[in-house]
Amino acid sequence: MKVLVLGSNRHLQDGEKAGFVAACDALGAAFAQDGKSLILCSQSAHTADPYVLKGAKRKKAASSAVLYRPSLTEKVEEGLPSADSSDAKLWKDIPTRIVEGSWRILHLRAIRDADAVVAIGGSAGSTQTAIYSAELLSKPTILIPTFGGTANENWQYFRGRYYRDDEAQRLLSPWGSHAEETAKSVVETIGTIAKRQAQSAAHFEQIGLVLLALISLGLWTYVMFATPQFIPPALALCLLLSSASASGSILRLILRNIGALSTEWAESHAVITIILGLLIGFGVLLVGGFANLSLNGKIMTIDTYEDARRIGLSISPLLFVVALFLEHAWAKLSRTGLGRIKA
Repeated sequence: MKVLVLGSNRHLQDGEKAGFVAACDALGAAFAQDGKSLILCSQSAHTADPYVLKGAKRKKAASSAVLYRPSLTEKVEEGLPSADSSDAKLWKDIPTRIVEGSWRILHLRAIRDADAVVAIGGSAGSTQTAIYSAELLSKPTILIPTFGGTANENWQYFRGRYYRDDEAQRLLSPWGSHAEETAKSVVETIGTIAKRQAQSAAHFEQIGLVLLALISLGLWTYVMFATPQFIPPALALCLLLSSASASGSILRLILRNIGALSTEWAESHAVITIILGLLIGFGVLLVGGFANLSLNGKIMTIDTYEDARRIGLSISPLLFVVALFLEHAWAKLSRTGLGRIKA
């Protein structure tokens, strides 16, 4: 599980910062012990990132961290360690990922790559923008309000929408001298909230895919067998081929989500997948039209509804199967092409 950590201590008085540092250190150690990977975006001493990383490094656990940096910076980041300091050496073995763009783009990319977003303290600028961006991107967003800042200012909104009463109580726990125990409880709560929200999102996605599948199958059946005379033949053929391609793509997504179809691609977006299926249908239609022109010397015409049904029934099974196994076919083509290039 990848956790993006956000927040800073700029809003705290000097006497309050030691508690913030201790809490971040304990939080990093708990993340490491729980086997969670960290996504960090700043090396500044004003942010939570270096202290969380220090805590993670204290524990010899199977955990990892990556530092995201923007290719463009609007201003010099304050609080960066000097090159020869021990704080600079903290980051030497941490892989860095350069994100094209500014800090806002970097935060969006980090949120997209994370499984959960955690905010502690933070400003009303970057941290607040990031947590609401995470919500819009349907990422589990967990706030630790104990140290004030934007995490506390936005606490009531996120608590009312996403946290159960017992979870909220654990996130509100005072740190003090029991930082290690509190951190373990908070990390456990973070995992629980993230898992529940992910399951809820997957549940709604499955329902949406099933509805889309019923619509595409119903449309194909209606156009094929009901013979609605108000639909022009050419449009009827387009609807038949589009619904067949979309049905194959949707079935592939459903089978992937339930684990019945192996995954070749790292990510899958429902809209892009369905659009790819539609493009396949259009491509097959173009190939068929070109073949007819080459063999018969004339452009394929669809004069009657019977023509549309005949062509649609002959091509639809092919489109359905191709859309269903597009991922595997594309992977094989890619491996074959790469092998030839290397040869």
